[in-house]
Amino acid sequence: MITPWRFAFRDIRKEPLLFAFFAFQMIVATFFLSIYMDRVISLARDIDQVSRFSQHDLTFFSPHLATVSQRRITERAAELLREIFDFKRAGYSVIETITPEGYPDVKVVAGVGAWEEIFLQDISPPRNQDIAVFVGSRVKSIEVGDGVKFGKTRTVELNVSGRLPEGSVYFQGGSPLSLDHALLFLVDFQCLTETYYPAWYFWDEIIFNTVLVNPSGEELLEFITGIREETGLILNPFSQDYYHDRYRGYLSGAWLSIIFFSVTTVFIFFGLLSNILLLLESNMREYAIHLLHGAGMPQLYSRIAIYVFLLVSIPLLAARVLNALLPFPLVPLSRLVPLIVFMALLLACIPMVQLKKSDLIFYLRSDG
Repeated sequence: MITPWRFAFRDIRKEPLLFAFFAFQMIVATFFLSIYMDRVISLARDIDQVSRFSQHDLTFFSPHLATVSQRRITERAAELLREIFDFKRAGYSVIETITPEGYPDVKVVAGVGAWEEIFLQDISPPRNQDIAVFVGSRVKSIEVGDGVKFGKTRTVELNVSGRLPEGSVYFQGGSPLSLDHALLFLVDFQCLTETYYPAWYFWDEIIFNTVLVNPSGEELLEFITGIREETGLILNPFSQDYYHDRYRGYLSGAWLSIIFFSVTTVFIFFGLLSNILLLLESNMREYAIHLLHGAGMPQLYSRIAIYVFLLVSIPLLAARVLNALLPFPLVPLSRLVPLIVFMALLLACIPMVQLKKSDLIFYLRSDG
């Protein structure tokens, strides 16, 4: 088995620049194709999530907060938020910068307002206390019933009430975010002011992440005006349809990129096939000599198959290494290895059939 490998590497050394050229093309095409395929899957999932919650007609606010004067915080502003979150349940907000002790590796999310009505309708029984704690479906370090602490100015001892359903999400800035790996605190706004708010922690974060649920034009204007007058912050609203249309635009762009790199890959495939057939033609005399010295056709087939395998596997593995080094999704080995084997067999079949049909004795003639 060593001999076919040795001859395969010798075939590479015959045209190293050509081998490197096709390998580089495959690395680039595979790398970007995997990125955009993951992008399409992610965007399609986001669009589906946005569509699922479209009945609530959520209104978000721009992350770019303007101000009419120096920012200020008043009791009236806190009362306005308390009315929205606790009494009317006409909106919600999220805080992601809370870091309780003992869980440094778990994403912590604190939600105020109408979370149960929008995102957690499957939780039973419903929350009937100031603070409730739930753990994501894929969190392994925290179990139902475990004790956790919440609060800074006043610390509260709590037990995890339950585990969230698989695929639970919430919306922040118009984007659906997963709760599968999170520790979720559902907090009444009044309770939040008692445990954190005397020092006005998280004020900007709460305002920034506030989402109104199905507001009328009058209610929206009243909220924006109240926040501006009491805090100096100017909120710019965006409807859920805006983000839905934006995701669809992103998805269309990703599909166009996939089509482009797919067509590029097809041309690379035919280029590889042409390269392999030319190599086969240039080696015909050598193959015939090997047969005269006792080699069998399986050995010649192995030589071709190994060359094709190296030509396919090296670029695909290099593309996966790039995925690992850069902040892009990895192609699972469980998918990559079958892909390498399939492409190698597909590319090797045609030259093998060509070799089988060839009259190798012809190439031993002086003019062959």
